[in-house]
Amino acid sequence: MNTRNILLLATALVVGLSAAPLRAAATVSPAIEKAIKDVNAADDAGRAKAVEALQAALGAQLRALLAQDDPEATVRLQSLLEYNDGLSRWAVATLKRPAEEREKILAWGAQPDVLPIMAKLYSGNQSRRLEAVRALGKRDDEPSLALLAVLLLDRDRIIYIAAMEEVWDKKPTDAIVDALWQRAIESGLNNIAPRAPQQGEPIRFKGNVVGNMAVDENIFRRSQDGNIATEVLIQLRAPQVPEKLAALLTRIDESKDANLRNAISAPHFEPGRNTRELLEAYKPREAVPLLVKLATGAQGQKNNSQLGANKFFWSSRTLPMATLLTITEQNAEDYGLKRQQIFNNIWTHESEQAEADAVRKLQDWWRENSKLYVRPQPATTTAPAK
Repeated sequence: MNTRNILLLATALVVGLSAAPLRAAATVSPAIEKAIKDVNAADDAGRAKAVEALQAALGAQLRALLAQDDPEATVRLQSLLEYNDGLSRWAVATLKRPAEEREKILAWGAQPDVLPIMAKLYSGNQSRRLEAVRALGKRDDEPSLALLAVLLLDRDRIIYIAAMEEVWDKKPTDAIVDALWQRAIESGLNNIAPRAPQQGEPIRFKGNVVGNMAVDENIFRRSQDGNIATEVLIQLRAPQVPEKLAALLTRIDESKDANLRNAISAPHFEPGRNTRELLEAYKPREAVPLLVKLATGAQGQKNNSQLGANKFFWSSRTLPMATLLTITEQNAEDYGLKRQQIFNNIWTHESEQAEADAVRKLQDWWRENSKLYVRPQPATTTAPAK
């Protein structure tokens, strides 16, 4: 499904069934009115003739519009034709939707204050689309928020960054949070569990396929600017994020894929870095038991480094431990952790032995405090025998 169809579907899903259907009659000549009715004629010949009549009428209208000698009028005409182009794209896409959806889309989109936005949103001109994003950002109705959520995953970078800016202080709807989460976290994980790219039609020359099919999307396309999406999620204080974080950590904990388990632990892997930033900002208590498992479990990656006289060590346990200490408001230095400014400011231990000592200390802390973070399981009861 392309972006324009998704935009339509998003609008349809949030516009109420009670919205008034678009049935207003336009002022047209009797001949054109008859041709419009005849488009639904019972016989094929009648329908074809009606379409030809409408095409001829559109051509005559266009010739009349283009018969301008005044340069100023020509500029205005160009703007009008661009407006009509966007509306035509919107209308064509709308006609492809089921009748019930179509009524909802038209009821909202054809409003006088919305129609110019839709014309710009469906324009082939990037600047006009950007104007539409800014206009949607000034609105707080549900259809506008739904469209902004779709635009967060737009393929045009200037468009999706503008959409992220516009949702900065909006209501964190499920669709908005899902789109930001997709860009901040999930898309970057696709190189670990890649999905098949969407491929276009084969390009042919004289019957032969020319090279590879056009690839519409690759595994990294929507992970770009995930750091900005993370910043927006932190700003929104969205109630959906803690649950998403807990679900992600559970998925990592249950995975047999070492690469996925290392995803949250790698210092320079952006989805892992974004995850840690969200954990430290939201401090979800339900994530603590899972972070304890990552911070005290078996080592995956590990690295001994030295810069001058400065020796330091990190492993797949280091950053989960630092994140855990932030969430539980403990002092990282008490566990021997120190930031290495010369190494992108990541947390490290002095040595592998220092990390082992920190792990034992954390295990002791967990034995004393786990009840604060682990929900007791409900007691099971057995129905009395009859």
